[in-house]
Amino acid sequence: GGHETVANVLHEMGDLMDDISEYDEAVNYFSECLDIRKERLGEDHEDVAETLYSMGFALHNQGHYEDSLDAFDEALSIRRDKLGDNHDSVGDTLNIMGFVQAKRGELDESLRLLWDALRIRKLNEDNLKAADTLKNIGNVHREKQEFELAIECYEECLRIRRSEVGDEHEKVADALIA
Repeated sequence: GGHETVANVLHEMGDLMDDISEYDEAVNYFSECLDIRKERLGEDHEDVAETLYSMGFALHNQGHYEDSLDAFDEALSIRRDKLGDNHDSVGDTLNIMGFVQAKRGELDESLRLLWDALRIRKLNEDNLKAADTLKNIGNVHREKQEFELAIECYEECLRIRRSEVGDEHEKVADALIA
């Protein structure tokens, strides 16, 4: 239908605005898309979760961490309900929520979310995403002055990235300069 097409274009515009750092515009496009998708598809549709997830990033990029977490949390509920607790999109959502909580200084909550994300990513054998989450966990331990734990996480991240992509890859360099 026409309304889905409009919603899809609004979502793409939101993504584009987020990419070029026009975060206010991005949030506006996502909000409009969200209204249409909720009305047409229902509050708990996967496409609604996708828009909430994207909107969460734009809100995060604006520095609106609370609103960002609200959007991610709503996306998380839908994704768990529709796709199951161990779906990769649930892991993605938990990972970004953990990242945002760390930025807010909520380090214990951050670790709880990130460990859950890591569990899902390992379960789904998504090694590079698991490595990203390990780096995030390492960063939180570093912030908490728990340097031994941070080093363990960084070393595991590095080991995974090297085994997945070899030594010459920017993801390995990224782990080395964490």
